[in-house]
Amino acid sequence: MTHLPLRASRRVPILFVGCLAIAVTTPAARAQEEFPQTLRWGSGLINIPVAFVPPVSGDFGLSLSMAQYRMPTAAPDSGPRVHDQGAFSVALFGRVELGVSAYSTDPEQGFFWQGLLLDQDDFHHGLWNLLPSVAIGMRNIGPYTHIDRYGLGYNLVAVPGATAAVIAVDSLHRTLATGNTLFGVATKSVLLGSGAPGLGTLGLSFTVGYGNGLFSNHGSIPIQDYASAHTGGLFFGVNANVHPTVNTLVTIMAENDAWDDNIGAAFSYRGLRAEIAATDA
Repeated sequence: MTHLPLRASRRVPILFVGCLAIAVTTPAARAQEEFPQTLRWGSGLINIPVAFVPPVSGDFGLSLSMAQYRMPTAAPDSGPRVHDQGAFSVALFGRVELGVSAYSTDPEQGFFWQGLLLDQDDFHHGLWNLLPSVAIGMRNIGPYTHIDRYGLGYNLVAVPGATAAVIAVDSLHRTLATGNTLFGVATKSVLLGSGAPGLGTLGLSFTVGYGNGLFSNHGSIPIQDYASAHTGGLFFGVNANVHPTVNTLVTIMAENDAWDDNIGAAFSYRGLRAEIAATDA
């Protein structure tokens, strides 16, 4: 996944991310309900979650990325920096997805989970067909409670007299409170066409949700410096899926992750997925 900024804010300017995602799953019976891996939080779009869990126990996803960004001169760690990121998730019973996100190789990490409360495909008659899928979940479970939406917030700091550096929150992120971020999300998927692989079948999914923490908390940083399209915790997105062949999937995505407007595309072949996206950083 490669993120190219639409414009730079005064706080976190340029962010570039390269990502390779691997998803080992069984074929889904519902072609329109297939979603890529988010940058670091399991199934979803570019950054937002969706009301979806891979359908079979043992299905898993792995994403690895390298990010290059430049902090402003006023920041304690100003200038260009590069760090690695990644995530691993596994599905259980078609209802729960569990995972861990690695923010850096220092290491810093946070766990996450998502539970599918309502699956739209459990209902097939009358007005029940209008119901969306509904899920709840949590991100950034662990000790690194000042992580921002990019997974930044901590540095290795030398301690006088100590034999090794320690991980400490930097001054810019000290007032952020993003630990145990809770969210709820609803997704409605529709299939247009015959359902058979080919360009004549289109799967559309519409997502809306709300979260605290990573979706709404900016600490003492002025909101206009932290994000350009903030919504107060509301996030939403849409994606379109096309199966040109049985083993290939093309996905187009657009979202607002409660902070920025993002667009992206993904191509998948037998579970190996490459993505490219533009993030309004």
